[in-house]
Amino acid sequence: MGYACPVCETPQRDGEHLAHHLAFTAMLHGDDHAEWLDDHVADWADRDPDGLAAEV
Repeated sequence: MGYACPVCETPQRDGEHLAHHLAFTAMLHGDDHAEWLDDHVADWADRDPDGLAAEV
């Protein structure tokens, strides 16, 4: 099952890839990805990929 990024709609293979996409984009560019994570998973920077994937 695939997922689309809730911010930019970029397709991702699974939850872990979605978590990586959101986190890396947020860390590298800030922008809407960081804002979305801050709004939906306040402690996103402290989570491992599995933990973040479960939330996103």
